[in-house]
Amino acid sequence: MKNMIFKKYKLSYVLTLWVVLSSNLVMGQAEQIVLHKFITNWTLLGPLPLEKSTNELKHNPRFKNDFLSQYGGETNPKIKIGKTVRIGDTKLKWIEYTSPNSIISLDNAISKRSNVAAYAYKEFYSEDEGTYILSIGTNDGGRLWFNGIQVWDYEEGRGCTPDSDYIPVFVKKGLNKILLKIEEKGNNWEFCARILPFNIDSFTESGKLFSIVTSSDGISELRFSLHESVIDKIFNTVNPLYPHLNY
Repeated sequence: MKNMIFKKYKLSYVLTLWVVLSSNLVMGQAEQIVLHKFITNWTLLGPLPLEKSTNELKHNPRFKNDFLSQYGGETNPKIKIGKTVRIGDTKLKWIEYTSPNSIISLDNAISKRSNVAAYAYKEFYSEDEGTYILSIGTNDGGRLWFNGIQVWDYEEGRGCTPDSDYIPVFVKKGLNKILLKIEEKGNNWEFCARILPFNIDSFTESGKLFSIVTSSDGISELRFSLHESVIDKIFNTVNPLYPHLNY
């Protein structure tokens, strides 16, 4: 009788453990936000076929296509590790990849082909809401969605240098989602990313807080370089302290 009870307990324990492990395998593991530390574990999909381009200053043709349109789209992707995604006549699977260092080599993780792209997806939890910097380096161009909002786009070919771009993002309390799309024009294919505290000085000193935009009629305007969702959060924080300011 005792042996039967022990076997039932053991079987129940094994089944529970299997369910937990299977859940993590399918959904991936969302981690707590860790500032300054490079994110080395990603869920990847690729290679996505692009057309060759001779213009290093622009995205390759087809890069702007939403390859996830049948799976929630780039603003709300339905992602599971091991799930098959059909891109035209090609079948790809979401894979989990952990890099041994800060830079994610897509050559090693996905393919050494040129004129392709890949998605990199990451979820993390935060105990508090607030404005942070998502620091990115890519080889070559890239595009970023944070919690379903496109907040960054870089078109030119380049090497991957950590902290090449500072993108202010508003982190929600609870679950947050990062979707990167990285382009490969040729040679190395890689990226890196980490989350940093928001520091307004890093933008004012580098001149990245504002940009000058000239319209077709020749009129130049000074505009915020930050995404409007981040600007709203900053002003909502400042306004109670300085109620006389209007914006």
